[in-house]
Amino acid sequence: MQHPDDTPKRRVDTRQWEHRPKYGRRLQRQVGTDRFRSKVPDPARPGADRSKSFTASGWQEAERLHRERLGQADTNELPTKTKQTLDELAERRWEILEGLVASGERAETTLESDRLLYRKHLQPSLGRVRVERMQSSHVSRLLSQLRRSGLSAGSINRIYSVLRSILNLEPSAAGILKGLAKAERPSVTTPETPSRCLTDEQVSNLLYFSLPATKVLNAIYAYTGVRQAEGLGLVWGDFDLTAGTVHVQAQLSRKKRGQEARRLPLKSARRRLGGRDREIDLHPDLVKLLKRHKAQQFEKGQAGAGAFVECTAEGKPLYYRNALRDLGTAADRAGLNEGEEPQLSTHDLRHTAISRWIAAGLDEATVARMAGDTVEVIHSTYLHEFERARRAEEIRAKLVAGTSIQIV
Repeated sequence: MQHPDDTPKRRVDTRQWEHRPKYGRRLQRQVGTDRFRSKVPDPARPGADRSKSFTASGWQEAERLHRERLGQADTNELPTKTKQTLDELAERRWEILEGLVASGERAETTLESDRLLYRKHLQPSLGRVRVERMQSSHVSRLLSQLRRSGLSAGSINRIYSVLRSILNLEPSAAGILKGLAKAERPSVTTPETPSRCLTDEQVSNLLYFSLPATKVLNAIYAYTGVRQAEGLGLVWGDFDLTAGTVHVQAQLSRKKRGQEARRLPLKSARRRLGGRDREIDLHPDLVKLLKRHKAQQFEKGQAGAGAFVECTAEGKPLYYRNALRDLGTAADRAGLNEGEEPQLSTHDLRHTAISRWIAAGLDEATVARMAGDTVEVIHSTYLHEFERARRAEEIRAKLVAGTSIQIV
């Protein structure tokens, strides 16, 4: 028999709350904190209220969120409570992305990247949290941990974007990210490291010191300007060495647990920029190198149309980390990673190739087609290169016009 003194007592809220006359006690703030409590009529239960606690930067933001809840109550769109966790909500997000990938509206690499970022950075701390109980403070702590771990601003912004895309599926979670202080939110625009443009001598040294396993791949990057995944995904069927051209049609996916890397269609945006019409004219020296390399691969039985141009001894595509490691080794040996210069990347080789095309006099439309970008992007990114080429042409024309020397 339970003793009378053991009867459970009703919990009393000892916190102090303050309110403003405009909304009365239907919108209150806990004294000394940024926590607010909003009460609105419950459409499903006449005469009853629905309460919700949230974090806001001040009264102005809290009133805006309260008005949104009032509008939802008037239109009977007030979100119902849910017991699903962030993991369960993320699964809904992956199902949607898988459908977009199947229809060709999104690239498979986007789905793989989002899943990886979620599993590595979001799931350990937020995966089991029920969405209805998640607060801005959960996200704030996560962002602080990511910054302390040394991640770049760009990486943190990408993780934040994945979290936002998942929470957007649940209307009741709309205010979680809005409750973050402005200073805590990752910056949408992050400063980019300027790309390096190598001289012909530097590229020659890089190729001279390149390891045999990746020498041809580094030459392809330096001459054709293809992106990292596009270069790794090239097969012999993409090349017409007689005509001296290459058709960039696919890219290599990232190898993941239980699944080998494989060729995937280019991202939808890049397919719209040319698709099968993205043909790059090859330099004669690169054609000679490719012909020698193909003859060597033919002896190994790895020169078929579907065989990867650069591959392992088993004929599998190179892993991107191994290719980057070999590029770093070659750059170190060539003295390209010394001083305050950033580490050489495949994007630097792409930038070098495109700059060389512009200096050779190719027009913007041709450069954009070969690079797989829009004319607007090429013009804005390489405007200084086009101006430099025009100035050089004008100077040569003036020198010719102002000189009457005759060489006998």
